[in-house]
Amino acid sequence: MTFKQLIYLCRPHTLPASLSPILVAIALAYSNEPSLSWHYALLPLFVGIMGQIACNVANDYFDFKQGADKEDRVGFARPLATGALSVRQVKKVLYITVALTAIVGIIALCLNFSWWILGLGIAIMIAIFAYSTGPFPLAYHGLGDVAVFLFYGLAATMGSYYYLCGSLSWDAIILATCMGLASVNILIVNNYRDVEEDRRANKRTIAVIYGKELLPLLYRTNTVLIPILCLAFYRPIWNFLIMMIFFLYEIRLSSQLRETKGKDLDNLLKRTSQGVLLLAIVLIAIILIHLRY
Repeated sequence: MTFKQLIYLCRPHTLPASLSPILVAIALAYSNEPSLSWHYALLPLFVGIMGQIACNVANDYFDFKQGADKEDRVGFARPLATGALSVRQVKKVLYITVALTAIVGIIALCLNFSWWILGLGIAIMIAIFAYSTGPFPLAYHGLGDVAVFLFYGLAATMGSYYYLCGSLSWDAIILATCMGLASVNILIVNNYRDVEEDRRANKRTIAVIYGKELLPLLYRTNTVLIPILCLAFYRPIWNFLIMMIFFLYEIRLSSQLRETKGKDLDNLLKRTSQGVLLLAIVLIAIILIHLRY
């Protein structure tokens, strides 16, 4: 296995989904607790990065095993499906990434123990596998979007904030909801692209169950809900103008979803992932403006 193949297997283009909500949580935590130690802030980031990489590898491995990924798939080529990597190689990477996620999580707990965070860590480790395999794989029963919202929104943002501050706030809950909705849009594009392959593999995503025509509407609904949820942060008016940067970006993408087909959806998927990072930058800017006024 080459380094390039390893990087491709880890899907670095998806990492904004895990990094962005944690960065927002860190910014909010520092706005409330300026004396926070910097190394506490790094630990949730490391856990988020390793957790998503482990989830990506697990998704590749188990989707291939269950026949959802084949060589002729429309989306990004998967190393297993194309034969670039063997099942044994990917399985080994899966064990390593899961172990590294657990190690970083244990270090975080040793430095700042909380029963709530321990429970969240266990849930994350279970979710890495439960998303794509097990007796009731979430992604195969129309619950992938729920899982993304919970773990890349609520868990990542609220969990990181709680780890850093030892409590929760309404601001953290609102921002976690926004980040979760933005992350769900990534999966919406993914499932819109893969609907025919998922149907053949009996992977019952929302697109398969209700029809892919519903997905552009869900994408736009999430996009509209995010600025509405942030109404409490629109003081001063500059905050509203900053939020419009994200809103206009996402509205344009949502209008392109119906018109985009085949491999072109890969680019739309990347841009949607970048939109999550853009939202994080916008929200962090709003948090910093709140500190000033």
